[in-house]
Amino acid sequence: MTAYTVVDVGGTTLRVGRYDSATDRVDDVRRMPTEGMDRYPGDPVPVLQRRVVGQLVEVAGAALARHGTRHLGIAFAGPVDAAGRVPAAPTVWGRRGDPLPLRDLLRQRLGVPVTLVNDLTAAAWRYVDPGADQEAFCLITVSSGIGNKVFRSGEVLLHPDGHGGELGHWTCDLSPQAVPCDCGGRGHLGAIASGRGAVAAARRAAAADLSGFARSMLAGAELDAVALAAAARAGDPFATGVLRDGLRHLATAITAIFAAIGIRRYVIMGGFALAVGPRYATLLTEALHRLGCFGLTPTEIDEMVVLGEPDDDHGLIGAGRLLTHTPATPVPHPTPVPPLPAILHLSPPKPGQKGETTARSRGRARRGRAETGTAGRGRRAGSDRGEWVRGAGGRAAGRRPRRECGAGLPTAARPRPGRPDLRWIRLDVTDPVACAEVVDRVAPDGVVAVHGPSDVTWCEAEPGRAARLHETAAANLAATTAGRRLVLISTDNVFDGRAPGNDEDTPVAPANAYGRAKLRAERAIGTAGTVLRVSLVYGWEPAGTGKWLNFFAKCAYALRAGEPVEVPDGQWTTPVPVDDVAAVTVAALADGVPDLLHLGGPDRINRADWADRIAAGLGVPAGLVVRVPLARTRYASRPVNTCLTSTRLAGFLEEHGLRVRGVDDGIRDLLAQGVPCTS
Repeated sequence: MTAYTVVDVGGTTLRVGRYDSATDRVDDVRRMPTEGMDRYPGDPVPVLQRRVVGQLVEVAGAALARHGTRHLGIAFAGPVDAAGRVPAAPTVWGRRGDPLPLRDLLRQRLGVPVTLVNDLTAAAWRYVDPGADQEAFCLITVSSGIGNKVFRSGEVLLHPDGHGGELGHWTCDLSPQAVPCDCGGRGHLGAIASGRGAVAAARRAAAADLSGFARSMLAGAELDAVALAAAARAGDPFATGVLRDGLRHLATAITAIFAAIGIRRYVIMGGFALAVGPRYATLLTEALHRLGCFGLTPTEIDEMVVLGEPDDDHGLIGAGRLLTHTPATPVPHPTPVPPLPAILHLSPPKPGQKGETTARSRGRARRGRAETGTAGRGRRAGSDRGEWVRGAGGRAAGRRPRRECGAGLPTAARPRPGRPDLRWIRLDVTDPVACAEVVDRVAPDGVVAVHGPSDVTWCEAEPGRAARLHETAAANLAATTAGRRLVLISTDNVFDGRAPGNDEDTPVAPANAYGRAKLRAERAIGTAGTVLRVSLVYGWEPAGTGKWLNFFAKCAYALRAGEPVEVPDGQWTTPVPVDDVAAVTVAALADGVPDLLHLGGPDRINRADWADRIAAGLGVPAGLVVRVPLARTRYASRPVNTCLTSTRLAGFLEEHGLRVRGVDDGIRDLLAQGVPCTS
């Protein structure tokens, strides 16, 4: 007899049990709330990821000891790629975060072989007869979300990266009023027809039709998934109408799957669908008849939909059967982590400090060169170049972007203490000898200077000191980078803001002390490198650190929390997403780049209008955006127009295969990523 410990991680509930391959049953099944967004709404994605990993280690570790088993199978509510990474888990931790190497984390912490698959992939194995010539089928789960898997010719159809089976994120409502999905999108099938979606739809319908709701058996009861399922099961007209509205979208999806690949058998499972029971299959079949399935007779349509087993053990039994027929591989010996590309990152001194700063280097030098990876855009193929990123005061060096210019080539580093992949070096940037020694030690082939101080208000209070720090640091860099490409990140504040746009040929006229300091840094660089003037840079960054947040992050955090945010009305900018800035910066390290380049976004926008669009993207009331005069905000020392145009950027972007996103695309992409850790 072979037994396995199996775990099913759902958006609401985590189940753990012991699977006996001899009886094809699970026992010692224990259920508990998943330590995810359902229990901790509002927690950032990284925090929820840590909670779920910690819960799995604790629960699975205890179960392995209790069962005396040495193999662990996990069915997880989210896509899982071939390497055991979870790229997203909308029902577990909401908006998209960084991919989580869950299988490897659990292998390392539990010391046993781990097989990790999507929960629907596992559940499909419950309905598979290994070795038999079985008809292809599609398994659909309707629970807190909606997912699916197609099983054909002995395997679940999936891309190696885990793509596929996410029918719940098919966009079936393109209207402006489409309801939001947990993933950050809108109009997705799961947001409309899942258990959560059906409850939300019932609440909206109740508010819109008070008299109809008053006649429902739901009136006076707590309107949740259990109550709604019971009412629909009993034939309540109000509940049935709500269910029918959602099922027409699910039926449309089924007819599309059938028309595309000919699947005729659909097994419906999931807590909400099974709670409604046979009536759920009846209502779904009625919707299929109304739509029609090309080439099928009414009798054949009647045979398409069947309910799965009436329990919640699908993931557990499926994971056990999967382990029985495809045993987990042994825990490998630890594999050395490949050397990281060399990135030296010098944080600017804080106000009140001397010229001392902190240098952080990633990777190690070998034979006088920094190990990198595949060359990115703007690079010669096969180049072994590393970059030295100096300074963290500007936003461009504020984070490592998700989108990189070419495989394996990071474009920036996150200025956060405690990162194990960063070496820290104390450095006085006003000391030319010390700067030269650090450059010699890291041996980079390219240098990006993103140095501060960049606090515009502080620069206004300390104009002389700000100018000296910028100028001295830039001069020291220029003196130490002979033979290396150098890019200095500068600002739109070198213009006075009278014109709605400024290109590379516009005469400079600094608007404030920060602009004057940056202009002195530009002149200190001279012909030693490229000056990249960048308009307002935005993206996610941690809150709660005492650091001045960029405008997007400031607005998004407040609005998401339902808090009003005051924004200047009448201050115009051409904002650029930080990932796009990083991509252009890396490309600017190539040979033959102009000595001056402007990088502004394609949209010139008033900050107040931008805040309105952020609010719309989050789906919060527009009234939370409070417009105030520029002089009353922290942006008072900025010009009315901080906008950059360019006569050179379009050709540069085309040459290097890049694009700069507009405001709407930038907001959409950032909100789809999810809110990061706030500390």
